[in-house]
Amino acid sequence: MIQETIQAKWTTDTQSKIYHDSINIRYNVFIVEQKFPEGSDIDALEEESEHLVLYNQKQEPLATARIIELEDHWYRIERVAVSKSARKLGLGKILIQQIEERVLKNGGKAITLNSESEAIGFYEKHGYNKIGAEYLDYHIMHQKMIKIFNPSINRRECND
Repeated sequence: MIQETIQAKWTTDTQSKIYHDSINIRYNVFIVEQKFPEGSDIDALEEESEHLVLYNQKQEPLATARIIELEDHWYRIERVAVSKSARKLGLGKILIQQIEERVLKNGGKAITLNSESEAIGFYEKHGYNKIGAEYLDYHIMHQKMIKIFNPSINRRECND
């Protein structure tokens, strides 16, 4: 099983190898493959975020995502990317599992994300629900989504 051979590593250090591996995956997916503008994969929230990278047994970086706490234990998942050569291996599921474990461990109440439209079904399978209408981000349609961990919390849109 792939999950047993994958190692998840987290960092908040933007000078670390883990962070640089994350940036390399993001660059290849967002800039090279999806043709987003150069530099759009990096923003002012890098140092405030927790960055996750999944590695194989050879310590090759395969997938990445980051989380940021917005307010009052509400989190947002951003920059989810899986290397082209590592797709269809279940790494997206592992990323979501690792992120949700981390958020819950930190007392998280809910997670929001902005899914590319083609990935909506993936997130719905993991308990995320659509909020509002789809929108265009550069040249790719996106959908805001949410997962609430505490059923006593009223569903609301997080401030971005």
